[in-house]
Amino acid sequence: MQDRLFKQNRELTALMKSYDEFFSAAWQKHLMSAIHEQQLAENHQEVISAAVEHDLNEWYDKKLVDIIPGLDNSEIMPQTDMSVREWLDILQDENDLVLLAIHAAVILDDTMPRLILEKLYDAGADMRMVLLDICLNTDWSWQDDSTDNIDEQKNRSQQVCCSLLKVLGQWQSAETMESLLDYFVSYERPDDRIAEAVGLYLINMGPEAVKPVSDRVTELIKIDPERQLVHEYLMMALASIGQTIKSDLIFSVLRDSLRKMANPLIAAACIGDYGDPRGIRVLRSWLENKLPSVAPALYQEMASAIKRLGGDLDGLVHPMFPQAARELPVEFH
Repeated sequence: MQDRLFKQNRELTALMKSYDEFFSAAWQKHLMSAIHEQQLAENHQEVISAAVEHDLNEWYDKKLVDIIPGLDNSEIMPQTDMSVREWLDILQDENDLVLLAIHAAVILDDTMPRLILEKLYDAGADMRMVLLDICLNTDWSWQDDSTDNIDEQKNRSQQVCCSLLKVLGQWQSAETMESLLDYFVSYERPDDRIAEAVGLYLINMGPEAVKPVSDRVTELIKIDPERQLVHEYLMMALASIGQTIKSDLIFSVLRDSLRKMANPLIAAACIGDYGDPRGIRVLRSWLENKLPSVAPALYQEMASAIKRLGGDLDGLVHPMFPQAARELPVEFH
């Protein structure tokens, strides 16, 4: 499978580019209509998405031969008079289905077409293991995209992996979590896109992610309190999960991280985001023990977290912020 991953297929490329053009035009049409009619409500993205999904039925009903110029004798699309929908209905070969998903990931970023998602899901547990295998065989290490020395194949591989992680998270594929977490924590510095995709995957997993993520965070800080990056991404995922699912384990892990990390700035932010009032005492206690020798940025983050939790800064004066108790806005974070 791996040797086929990024071998471009002309027909699939044309198909996904056609989808992208249709999707973009439909989105723009509904967005401009909403702006013109002054109907941009808080949930306007969901409303527009539903309207676009309805419009996409027109694209799914188009004939393959009308979408793909010169389509003839194609191994992957042998019956050219079929519509896209009809072709997807009969697509059974696992390799072809994965190849289609990869082309969608590369060309459409992370907007996987609904019918392809459904087709992948219907393929069952074996397909989830195939997608997991692709992710685990991708190099997740960071590369500097501000230089001219970008490894384009690595870049595409990571883009595909991010899209597949989103799919696995949406499916709440718990059987993939342990392997993905082990792979993630094996990196000293994962790529930012990968780290964000792993975070979103874990948030989508919800309660099932709490213990395995907590175990990794606890182990990481025991091994090396100086190793911050992976630890911070996992804490942020825990804090996000905890905003809807309260757990003493999450609070305990965030509190211990604050106390043990070399630089607890993100831990402080996560305690504030988690929203448990017990965090006020934890944060105040840390500042009481460390002031005045606290970095200004760390003090501001802790002060902001305390205020977001409903606490005050009485007696917690930093030399650079003598009026912080009165003036530091809750919205600083």
